[in-house]
Amino acid sequence: MNPLLFPITNPCLFWLVAFVVNAFFGYQGIRIKLHETHNENIDLKEKKKKEWSYCDRILIQCSEYFIFNFVCGLAGFAAFYVECKIWLKIPPDLSNISGGTATLLVFLLLFAFLGIAGKLSFVFFHGKIFGAKT
Repeated sequence: MNPLLFPITNPCLFWLVAFVVNAFFGYQGIRIKLHETHNENIDLKEKKKKEWSYCDRILIQCSEYFIFNFVCGLAGFAAFYVECKIWLKIPPDLSNISGGTATLLVFLLLFAFLGIAGKLSFVFFHGKIFGAKT
């Protein structure tokens, strides 16, 4: 079976997998932010300033990371879905593909790869691909 047909022939299963994977990415974002705010609380305590309460850390800081990681991952799955739809409309010999279509497919491939891998939020936060020296 052609892997590009999976999102088209089984859309319910595809989106179910997308939501489960992105729920994990959202949870991962919560855990990362909890660790960061814990370290921030240690610094605040040493400076004798008010620390973040656990409830504030979850509601104010961690919810943002959950939503951002979840949406970025979901955008990657959506890009893959759109790319599959485009690929299935292109003739097999690729002789009639335009430069714009090729550019769009490359962009969607990169966007989908980063989103599905859970690294799209990192690229947005840091503005660079991993390991790139600035």
